[in-house]
Amino acid sequence: TCFKNEWRNPSPKEMLSILRMWQKYVFKNSPKSTWSRSEQAKEAYYWLRHREYFKDFEKNEFRREADDLSLSNKEFAEIYAWLLRDIGVKYDIAVVSKEDFEINSNIPSKEDFQYFIRVNLPKDTLWAYNFNMMSHLGQLPNQFEDKVVLLFNEFQETNIQNLPKVKAKIYPAEFDNRVVNELNVTWEPAGYSPANLKHRSVCSGYLKPYYQFFGVNRFDLLAIELNRFNSKGADKVLSNKKFALTKKFLEERRSEENALRNEFFEAQRLSDYVGLNLTYKNFQLVKDGRWHDQPQLEFLENYSLQGLINAVGDEDYVIAAGRLLGDQIALSEEELDRGEVDIRMLCARSYCHNIKIEIPDGYKVEGLSAFNRKVENSTGGFISKAWVEGNNVVIETKKYYNHKFEKSENWPLLVVFLQEAYAVSQLSLVFSQIN
Repeated sequence: TCFKNEWRNPSPKEMLSILRMWQKYVFKNSPKSTWSRSEQAKEAYYWLRHREYFKDFEKNEFRREADDLSLSNKEFAEIYAWLLRDIGVKYDIAVVSKEDFEINSNIPSKEDFQYFIRVNLPKDTLWAYNFNMMSHLGQLPNQFEDKVVLLFNEFQETNIQNLPKVKAKIYPAEFDNRVVNELNVTWEPAGYSPANLKHRSVCSGYLKPYYQFFGVNRFDLLAIELNRFNSKGADKVLSNKKFALTKKFLEERRSEENALRNEFFEAQRLSDYVGLNLTYKNFQLVKDGRWHDQPQLEFLENYSLQGLINAVGDEDYVIAAGRLLGDQIALSEEELDRGEVDIRMLCARSYCHNIKIEIPDGYKVEGLSAFNRKVENSTGGFISKAWVEGNNVVIETKKYYNHKFEKSENWPLLVVFLQEAYAVSQLSLVFSQIN
């Protein structure tokens, strides 16, 4: 099996047009060669993504799927390789099979392989894969974890058995696959007062795409792309007439797009706070998470919860603070006894909550010690701590999974910290007036 014959070099006419636009773009932004080759290699990825995005708008009349570009990963890799050669940056063509296989036997058909690029920079190595409007350099799909990646050169006739082999980068749970929730809770001690929440979410790694798909809409994409590239003098891919129609169409649809986004995130919060009355107010995108140097998705939400705070007598209040951890897993008897079934998960990952609850003047707080928990083992853990800081109660929790796969015999270890997380989610704090 040889990959060279499967690698299509773009036609000289096709590439000449692309190279001319790219070189013109570089000259406008780096007339005295202030961009290093590494900087050009990184910029070329996003410039090519931008160019194809607007080409697709020209062809596809604003379809939702315009977020996914018509170029396949392999076609993108072929064009990107040309740009890297023009820049003078070394790279490898990388292939990975959709199925596991042994290198010396049981080789899948060529249709089962996916192509991408490993960019070999002087101080860094970046993968270029998953070419769509949400992708960025250095991002690989989670199904590539622990996969053998084969590297080849399109100018060499090399048999598959002789290709260099590496492992794709695995995102660790500790940083990359993480959702961090920061919640600021304010309330008034007056009857059955609602809790007002300002909720900041930061999503990374393999946990990001789910929220990103709904959180970054078409209007956001258009505004971000135009702001970044037109300010740098990128050539317009759309004709002036088509561009005007595109912008007008998206402006008219902006309220509809935002309403759909709010509807999705409201549903997410309703599932977090089952049994409480939620009033969803607004959503604000802070960072879109589409760039290798800013890979995190960040957004803000404002909403209120009726039923989180309950009056006890004339002066005291009980706040179900544990509910702010969202919907934690409550294991049934059947789930506890799952037998000899191995556990497969999306990825190693972590979920963090940093919660601040305002303490009204003249009140004290009871019940903090119950939130101080720590359970850790080889499969993961749950850590919780609470204290008073100024006029706020601070609760910090972290639940994490060390692996994407666990043998069935490790299920009891997972159960220990899952039950601990659920127990904390059922805890409350008492706010009583100081006599």
